[in-house]
Amino acid sequence: MTGLFKKFRNTGVLVIGDLMVDQYVWGKVKRISPEAPVPVVEVTDENLLLGGAANVAHNILSLGGKVYVAGTVGSDDIGKIVVNKFRESGIGTDGIIIDKDRPTTARSNWMTSRSWALRAAFWAPKISSPSSGTRKAA
Repeated sequence: MTGLFKKFRNTGVLVIGDLMVDQYVWGKVKRISPEAPVPVVEVTDENLLLGGAANVAHNILSLGGKVYVAGTVGSDDIGKIVVNKFRESGIGTDGIIIDKDRPTTARSNWMTSRSWALRAAFWAPKISSPSSGTRKAA
């Protein structure tokens, strides 16, 4: 197995896919809302992690591989987070297209001490075309 990891360090991997962010919101439920029968979550912590193809790229890098990324993000704050996290970790952003006409895919996961309370997803309703107001992240 060690030999496999040594070979992997010299291998370049191109990751093509949905570059997204997974938000995890942690909290405690102490009561039910008076307006509807839903739990009220008292938020205690929050983290943003790379998700989808962005997470795959991050994992390849953490295993010592050389990673190249191709994908699209929106020109929103979440897209900036993806690009900045890549730059901070040394992953090139030349293959990332920033599209002003779509949001960056994001998933928000609400976790309580007892269960996974909610998952909300935000994504583009259509696939971007190269002429739809795009620019490279580089």
